[in-house]
Amino acid sequence: MSLSIVPLKQPDSLLTTVFDYYSLPVETNVTADGQIITTLKQKREITGYIVRQVILYALAAGWEPQVKRSVWRLSSVGDKIDLRLSDRS
Repeated sequence: MSLSIVPLKQPDSLLTTVFDYYSLPVETNVTADGQIITTLKQKREITGYIVRQVILYALAAGWEPQVKRSVWRLSSVGDKIDLRLSDRS
């Protein structure tokens, strides 16, 4: 799963990052030839709180959103930020 953030006051600046895929099985079927097929559902949600955590992490890492035509790519941040859905959970 990826996330891209464009500051409203600087639309030429872009922050991108990715999250590891986090899924849970929702259904398992066995085909006629015995193959097991499991259907997965994505369980990661990108909330405003997570977006804020990504922005704060990027700023601390040196992202300068005011720089025109800049693209700042963060590696997977799942282990670097708080992935709770909100600061209250």
